[in-house]
Amino acid sequence: MNARKLCFEDLIDPFDVQQDWFCLEMVGFSVFPNPELGSVLQSRIQGTIERLKLNRFKDQRASDAEDYWSRRIEFSILQRESPFVARELTRQNRLRKD
Repeated sequence: MNARKLCFEDLIDPFDVQQDWFCLEMVGFSVFPNPELGSVLQSRIQGTIERLKLNRFKDQRASDAEDYWSRRIEFSILQRESPFVARELTRQNRLRKD
């Protein structure tokens, strides 16, 4: 990611990112800005998503969620290996019913 970030001033610094700024769409597993944020911040987040090509990792996020849903991995492993997916599954009430 740092190689893609280069010196672009319009990108959001990872140290400034708040937990609820990025959301995950659960059908295609694309990342998108939280629609509850202001338009300026949404625009910066969308620019960051595009510049860093964050949606190139949709297949990996889908695979991580499917591994959890199909019981191949436990939630604790998902949290460690794919914390964004784990957080979004929790936020969207998509945790499996054991």
